[in-house]
Amino acid sequence: MPCALSTMTILPGPRFILHNAPHFLIPSLVTYAALVVSSQFGWAVPRWAGITIAVLARPVLFLLDQSTLYWRLRRAAKAHGAVLAPAVPKSSLECIRAISYSITHSWSSDVWFDWARLYGETYSWKIFSDYMVRAQLFFAFRN
Repeated sequence: MPCALSTMTILPGPRFILHNAPHFLIPSLVTYAALVVSSQFGWAVPRWAGITIAVLARPVLFLLDQSTLYWRLRRAAKAHGAVLAPAVPKSSLECIRAISYSITHSWSSDVWFDWARLYGETYSWKIFSDYMVRAQLFFAFRN
């Protein structure tokens, strides 16, 4: 009987790494190439500084992307004649802490009802790099 491992295809890990490598490598390579080319024109940067700048290129791009995300979303909504749902003015960790506390110490949806009272039935909050939108529908049932 043949071994089950011999019939497996490429694991998803290496495929994922190869697929996402350009996303992480291109900013660093472009930054380093720009520093090398600039040194040819008399603007010399020490090698250690060039490598540090090239390594930090992707994290800096990520921070810039996150800092302009709300502005870009608001601009896209305005272009379509829409408005964004009001945002909960708390950090990601404060939102997670409030949701976790609500789940473990009270009814699981208390925090969402509290936010609905403050911001309306539709509101958004940011968890790390994603904006979450929650719409609560309340129905009045006749007895």
